[in-house]
Amino acid sequence: MDRAEVVAIGVRVADELRIPRRLLLGCGLAEGSLRPDAARPVDRADWRRYWEPPEPRFDVSFGAWQQTVRWSPEYAAWCRDDAPGHDPDAYPGDDVIAAVAAHYLHRPEHCARVAAANLAGKLRAGEDDAHFKALCRYNWPYGNGRPASAQTGQLYRDGLANADAILAGWVEPPPSTPALPAPSAWPYDPELPRERQLQSWTCAIRSTAWVLKSLGVRSLDDGLAGELQDVMVGRGMVSAANGLEDANGYAVAQLLREYLPPELVPHVQVFPWREGNVTWDVLTELATRGPCVIGGRAWGHWSGMRDRAGDVVRLANPARTWQGVGDELDRAEFIAWGEWSAVLIDVAAYNAALAPPAPVEPPPVVVPPIEVPPDESFAAPPSSAPAPTPSAPAPTSSMPSPLAPPSGHERPTADHYPARALDLAQQLRLGRV
Repeated sequence: MDRAEVVAIGVRVADELRIPRRLLLGCGLAEGSLRPDAARPVDRADWRRYWEPPEPRFDVSFGAWQQTVRWSPEYAAWCRDDAPGHDPDAYPGDDVIAAVAAHYLHRPEHCARVAAANLAGKLRAGEDDAHFKALCRYNWPYGNGRPASAQTGQLYRDGLANADAILAGWVEPPPSTPALPAPSAWPYDPELPRERQLQSWTCAIRSTAWVLKSLGVRSLDDGLAGELQDVMVGRGMVSAANGLEDANGYAVAQLLREYLPPELVPHVQVFPWREGNVTWDVLTELATRGPCVIGGRAWGHWSGMRDRAGDVVRLANPARTWQGVGDELDRAEFIAWGEWSAVLIDVAAYNAALAPPAPVEPPPVVVPPIEVPPDESFAAPPSSAPAPTPSAPAPTSSMPSPLAPPSGHERPTADHYPARALDLAQQLRLGRV
């Protein structure tokens, strides 16, 4: 994705969220040069050093708007839902940093929306130099619109100047003609980052949350996992002692039906281990149809299943690895850790129902050939020549055949020739009776 595409995303998001285009683009240009792969620091080995004192502190950020991990909504949700005893200022570990980074690297739409929501709260209507001061508050909330340093202030001045230059040459896209809304394929994002579990018994909860988010049912940072945990623990579906109490997957299916929109509810399918239906061939077929939550009895674990890739199925494993199984499951691992249960949202079936029926080809029209017996031919020679009698010799080769159209003329019909007695069969052919 090039800068022009990121700029277009920034303009659209700014308009949708009703903040100035100049402010959002200036922020992105100053923070990350609008590069979808921007990262600070570049080297993973420096993450802890950039987070902990001495300065720069918490300076670990990613994406086109260089979202700082410490102040990201994803990190806040992790501290609230998964690690309530964790000091948010303490370094959370490389795995948590990497999980947050996956939400921002090469995802400029998400970056722009998070930045825009933050900037909206920093902008003061009617304030002098309001855009610059909003950026300074974005960087240093306690400075009341003053830059944290002269270097930071210059960085934001340059960002706004570059935004002005871009917007001066911006060409508005032509307005689209509104069309009648048509049913569209349900969006499914198999590449959505996994939901990371921090407690050994929450794998089914995290896998269920991943399925819902992969279908766009809930946003990425709205505390869904914590909400599901409260519901499932409160109903006795999950316990700290046993994890998911129902190894067949019915509890997961029930919760999915409650959270999914009505049109997807009929496409929730349960394949319980007790029925022995989940063979390797069945599982690999399910992986081509939509997101799944799968669990192995011997595995003692639940995971999201993304799709199929060759001879393996790809997992959204909330534990990253368990019993040696990581992001992929192959046939040997499937056999070793069964019996298996699966809960599928059959997106393929939903989308297939939207497709128009295949056109039915009409049967070919067969026109039977018209056979004219040689002795009943109604063709006659031109009027300038005497009508031949049955005993007369055949015309010479120099005369054109009476059945062939004369050069430059329409094919003659019997009406062009002298009237003569016609038998009943000839009259029928001419339409005279």
